[in-house]
Amino acid sequence: MSEVVAPPAYSRVIRSVLIVALTFGFADAFFYDGCVGYAKDNARKFLRSIGRSEAEFPRIDLDLTNRRAEELISRHGEALSLTQWTQDLGEPGLKHEDTVYYFGPGGHLAIALRGERIAGVTWENASHTEVDQLWQRWIGLGLALTGLFFLVRWIRVLTTRIKLTSEGLQFARRPPIAIRDIVALDTSLLWEGGPLQLTYVHRKQKKTLTWDPLDYRNVDVLVQALSDRLAAANPPDPEMADSAEPAPRVPPSSVTRSVVPKR
Repeated sequence: MSEVVAPPAYSRVIRSVLIVALTFGFADAFFYDGCVGYAKDNARKFLRSIGRSEAEFPRIDLDLTNRRAEELISRHGEALSLTQWTQDLGEPGLKHEDTVYYFGPGGHLAIALRGERIAGVTWENASHTEVDQLWQRWIGLGLALTGLFFLVRWIRVLTTRIKLTSEGLQFARRPPIAIRDIVALDTSLLWEGGPLQLTYVHRKQKKTLTWDPLDYRNVDVLVQALSDRLAAANPPDPEMADSAEPAPRVPPSSVTRSVVPKR
């Protein structure tokens, strides 16, 4: 007895691939903005605001946060020269007129000079604040986890098969359903694009299994083969066949041999 296999439909595989790719793509975009992109955009906007070229892109110290800047201001607030600042932060990222700047991801530290002496130190938040960037990272992480979930589902889609073997009908990795345990195969909604319903007995209890034929290929062949085996396992009553007045032919409600329309 030959084996009939219904693998997943190409449309289902492609749909799953697109969902996984889009989810990971958005996760990468959000995470990039939260880690690097917003910080660079802040620096570019500042350069444009003071009329400097973006070719003079400054060094961004990712460790220079608002909180650290406040700590440094309180520690070096009375410093008269840049020496103590350069010991902690290195060389300034940019010098414009009488002010030097240290850039962090969410803002910049501006140290105004009067000659060689420090006239004032301020921290200014950028348009993309540290909170904005934190949210971007969290959203990126959430989308990455969602993408991982869809990736697992995609792998399951690729490995899902409906098989009709000598042991019975098997869905994915479930134990096969023996032909003798199948009570009904309902294809009444098939021509309307509806699902297939299989009723079977498991441990003396009736159960119903529903699946969408559009999610699988070769379903028409599988349903036809299953209908043939059900008909062979449930032959007509010979007394009814030999009766003088044959019973009217009524399409069976429990088993149908309708074929799935080819797509």
